[in-house]
Amino acid sequence: MTNRAIHARRRAATPQATHSTHLRPTPLVVALHLALMGGTLMASGWSTVAHAQGSGTAASSAEAAPKRYDIPAGPVGTVVARFAGASGVLLAGASELVQGRNSPGLSGTYTLDAAIKALLAGSGLDAVRQANGSYALRQAAPAAVPTPASPAHTAAEAVLPVVTVRAGADTTRTGLAAEGYWVTSSGVAGFTERPIKDTPFSVKSVSSELMLNRGVGDLGKLDQIDASVSNSYSNWYPGQFIRGFSLVNDTNYRRNGLAFQQPYTVGLENKERVDVLKGLSGLQAGFSSPGGVINYVIKRPEDISELHLTVNQFGNAKMHVDVGRMLTDDVGVRLNAAVEDERNQIDHVHGPRSFVSGAVAWKITPNTSFDFDIEHEQRKKTFQPNLTLNTDGKIPAMPSPSTFLGQQWASFNVDSTAMSGKLEHRFSSDWSSSLAIGHHILKRDNTWLGFDSIAPNGDADVNLWHSPNDKGEATGVRFATNGKFATAGLQHDLAFGYEHTRVKFAWNAAWVSAFGSTNIYNPVALVRPSGTYDSGGDTDLRRDGFFINDVVALGEKWDIHLGGRYGVVEDQASYADSAYEKTAFTPTVALVFKPRPDLSAYVSYTEGLETGGTAPTGTTNVNQIMPPLVSKQVEAGLKGEIGQLAWETSIFRISRPAEYTNGANTYVQTGEQLHQGLEFSVSGKVTREVTLFGGAMWLDAKLKETGDPATAGKRPTGAANQRVALTAEYAPAALSGWTFAANLTHTGSRAVDAANTAIAPGYELFGLGLRHQRKIAGKDVTFRLNVDNLFNKRYWAKVDNDALEVGVPRTVWGGLSVAF
Repeated sequence: MTNRAIHARRRAATPQATHSTHLRPTPLVVALHLALMGGTLMASGWSTVAHAQGSGTAASSAEAAPKRYDIPAGPVGTVVARFAGASGVLLAGASELVQGRNSPGLSGTYTLDAAIKALLAGSGLDAVRQANGSYALRQAAPAAVPTPASPAHTAAEAVLPVVTVRAGADTTRTGLAAEGYWVTSSGVAGFTERPIKDTPFSVKSVSSELMLNRGVGDLGKLDQIDASVSNSYSNWYPGQFIRGFSLVNDTNYRRNGLAFQQPYTVGLENKERVDVLKGLSGLQAGFSSPGGVINYVIKRPEDISELHLTVNQFGNAKMHVDVGRMLTDDVGVRLNAAVEDERNQIDHVHGPRSFVSGAVAWKITPNTSFDFDIEHEQRKKTFQPNLTLNTDGKIPAMPSPSTFLGQQWASFNVDSTAMSGKLEHRFSSDWSSSLAIGHHILKRDNTWLGFDSIAPNGDADVNLWHSPNDKGEATGVRFATNGKFATAGLQHDLAFGYEHTRVKFAWNAAWVSAFGSTNIYNPVALVRPSGTYDSGGDTDLRRDGFFINDVVALGEKWDIHLGGRYGVVEDQASYADSAYEKTAFTPTVALVFKPRPDLSAYVSYTEGLETGGTAPTGTTNVNQIMPPLVSKQVEAGLKGEIGQLAWETSIFRISRPAEYTNGANTYVQTGEQLHQGLEFSVSGKVTREVTLFGGAMWLDAKLKETGDPATAGKRPTGAANQRVALTAEYAPAALSGWTFAANLTHTGSRAVDAANTAIAPGYELFGLGLRHQRKIAGKDVTFRLNVDNLFNKRYWAKVDNDALEVGVPRTVWGGLSVAF
């Protein structure tokens, strides 16, 4: 079983940044405003099992001088991590040692030894001081249960101290603000949780605490966190590019590592992390687009009780409750529930949303465990159409961000239920097997509006697509065995298994062309037309694969990764005669060199197979399924740690057959799509007071050998040539509990059409934030106030093949988190 992060979760999901001249109050909005103004609700700071680094001198200094601590009770791992950050002293221990154990916390002034005894009181653990001044956690003798030391004094109300973790290269971090949002391990790059610094792939993990503090309520704002990720076109829900390749809903998204359909906006209330694997994922995910994989990691049970409230200037308001309990040492449960009144800067675009999820963890025996989770989400929101190039082949003048281009009777309604379970058994300390099953059911009432023949003055015809009974199902099954052994003097870390995925989707739709006319600058209300539901169909995508991956240690400094997946894909569709079955082996080979514990270099070669695209609406071969695509990637990189800061840089070259709409308006698969780029990212603490998270990407993407002068040598649509996404925070020790934040996003120019006759200009967005943590009436509270798009920049947020979406203007939003 993967190491469970024991954490502080101040979850809240801010809506997309928006613009309006007035608030649209609703009962929920009023309630949240009153709560924000009342100042009587409190939010907790939580942490994970972390190991802070200290020297003997630091430890001696801390022991000689008593220090004030205000650390709430909770799981031992949480309390230890926060204490390590506050004291600057190394506390080392296996994560399994603290699971299921609780600590009374600390509130008062203690010497170092007294503080450690107090925070471990009643936990069944004690700490042994090492020669270098650090402490090692161990099981306490049965008769020796530590007794809490008496603090020098206590205070009912106090400002929370600024927590700074000082760590060595082997520290475990799970993305807390006190850790600079640094996550040290992930399972998205393999089949078990592994240190990110030792993997020969580019991986970024976005923690729930970072998403909370940045107001990331769905993947639509992920581009403000990771420079390699940008938004692709989709009216209905946020879509993503990674390294300039658009992700596919049926293949590039995972939930707890299993198949998951993404054709809707997914709530993040129960997500521990969002892990991003950049580049080919033929080994990890089988058939998928070469851009990468986004995996939702679900929160697991722990002792936690939190309430999160958010509201913005346009009236969007949300209330989220996160409650968990370890009922016994072996059984835990967790519940997340949220209600939201979704509103943004666009007039008439609004709707209700509800979310509920549950999770259970059961340690059946000391060596056998079972985890299960389920979530249900309902969302109803008015539809806003995208824009296209005008009849002159140019980008139209940008309408006001608040202009409603749709019709009030056109909405996008979603009902989604997703669940997963995992049974794992450890045969020994080195060998284990697991069976994981996931299932997702999606129902949609989909009303789509689109513009045709936009004139330079804004006049346009309106088309309608209505599919009231979209139904999707995704099932994933994975059986895996992991083991470590030695042979011929070499150490092996082996994973092998079988994975089955099936994704089905069916619809019954009506298509009505040019049922009315409007103007994108002065929209007209139209009467809903009637139509014949004769545009239905269904798709059935099956993938089966056997995978194996062996990490061979060639001494202490060299690792070689040898892996591959033998898979079969079947793609069928009732509306097309181009269904196919394809069998392929996709290898992965990598070499990792670790000259020091805090530095690694790697080079890797990966192949991947993906299903071919489908000719979009409006092309001469609409709905034609293209043949499968074989992609190849070469990547080299460096990963390092400097004090409390992790950094990573990589260069990559990805090639695959090109797919695009040619000058004859036919969707074709010909030539090569080549993406070459350089990435750099950082996460962690630059100093004890300064956090830096984010990075940059430079991308050279081209279509080659297309046989068409209009497209040869041109850029693929939607792929930005540069991206920067940085978040900086300053928590001055002189202002304990206060954090000041700033963020920058830069997106370079993007091609709107395959011939590159229309280019959307690049843009920069700036934001500021303020966060304050303190104790009130013995409880913990966190207040947040943020401004996104500070200078009210006008820009095209989403650009893809002849599709554009206006960006969100300046938005002010606030939040309050409470531990109860």
